[in-house]
Amino acid sequence: MRTPSGGQHLYFRTPIGVQPSCSAGTLAPKVDTRAWGGQVVAPGSATPDGPYAVMDASPVAKPTRMAPNRPDAPTAGRHGPVAAHGGP
Repeated sequence: MRTPSGGQHLYFRTPIGVQPSCSAGTLAPKVDTRAWGGQVVAPGSATPDGPYAVMDASPVAKPTRMAPNRPDAPTAGRHGPVAAHGGP
């Protein structure tokens, strides 16, 4: 998803048994994650600066592997969306 400021929100599915947490700048500078317990702005939302727009309407794919050095440990969970937010 494209943000009004030109950033991107990327959505990923998690493997069964992984329940990531939210983070800010842990994976990389200007990369925040929103997962279990977090909230994201969805496509169709708008601010005075403009709309949040869909960039690619493809279904959210299942990951082939989790990123190394992720800030969370696997826990019991279910498949679910995870959003990674990156600014310009």
